[in-house]
Amino acid sequence: MFDHAYSYKFVGKEKGEDGSYVAHLFRFKTRQNRTIIFRAEVFDNPHPIVVVKFFDKAHRLSEKRFSLLTNTGGFGSIVATCINIMFKDLVGSNPYLSFAFMGAPKPKELAQKRLHNTQRFRLYALLMKRKFTPLHYQHAIMETYSCYLILNRDYCEDKPAAVEEMLEALKKTYPNEAKW
Repeated sequence: MFDHAYSYKFVGKEKGEDGSYVAHLFRFKTRQNRTIIFRAEVFDNPHPIVVVKFFDKAHRLSEKRFSLLTNTGGFGSIVATCINIMFKDLVGSNPYLSFAFMGAPKPKELAQKRLHNTQRFRLYALLMKRKFTPLHYQHAIMETYSCYLILNRDYCEDKPAAVEEMLEALKKTYPNEAKW
């Protein structure tokens, strides 16, 4: 299910509104010819943290773009492509990166105001445990926020404040997504 990945293209960088990060933008097309935008917001201070986001280009103007579904049936290939980007392009250029993401609530969960332990979060958590080996990465799971942190052991092992710093990065990039 998660073995097939799409080819993708780097499309550029943009600075965050407050200047605290640089977003690396990639895009790829699904079998159903839907364009998916992968956004990696890289925070360098005090250590390199990437907040990972992706959405269907058709939803780019919606405030709920991370919650909306593509309904293409290709979720596994979309996630596999995102993981390829994370490893090949991001970790390939900086082996000390740590990652953070939130499992956005699906529309039904959003309507029920259920923002914790979302279905996406549970699925992402299962996949990340398999793809990011505990030998090189420490996994921090925060079900309350549907938040998943993947700390690079080579860089964060002796930094007890790493989890708090990653949460600060998430708060900046997802100010309205959770009750921090």
